Amino acid sequence: MIIDTKIESPFSMIYSESYIGTPNIEVSLNKVDHSERFNFERIDKPVVFDINPKFGPAGGGNKLTVYGSNFHNQSNCLFGKGTLRKAIILTSEKLFCTIPSHSNGAVSFQIVVADMFEIDFTNNNTKKNDIMYTYIRYIVIEEIFPKFGK
Repeated sequence: MIIDTKIESPFSMIYSESYIGTPNIEVSLNKVDHSERFNFERIDKPVVFDINPKFGPAGGGNKLTVYGSNFHNQSNCLFGKGTLRKAIILTSEKLFCTIPSHSNGAVSFQIVVADMFEIDFTNNNTKKNDIMYTYIRYIVIEEIFPKFGK
């Protein structure tokens, strides 16, 4: 596996979206030498419809429920430009993420497929409203007045 390296070469892979099954793939960079065969599994793009809650403490640690479609074991959550968080898949339409800490403010939310690829499939079902999560600072109650009452 090559990570963080760009390879420019004259190879190509032909793949049909109508193909059903798990094809065996060989890769060649020079059209002579070929890699060992490996399986290629087609994975549909995840789509995010909504998240709950839409805001929480800047310290993180809460669980975020994500609603959408095409969620699978390689789904990860990304808040802003932070670190990927492994998603807990409940169904192909619902998953949980543990919210990381972050400074106050709104950040975009994305589902990223497989931690080796940084593929942005965020909210690809809408055009103008991004899915956002807002971090808020902790509220500290310093005093309650009146202290007694009926």
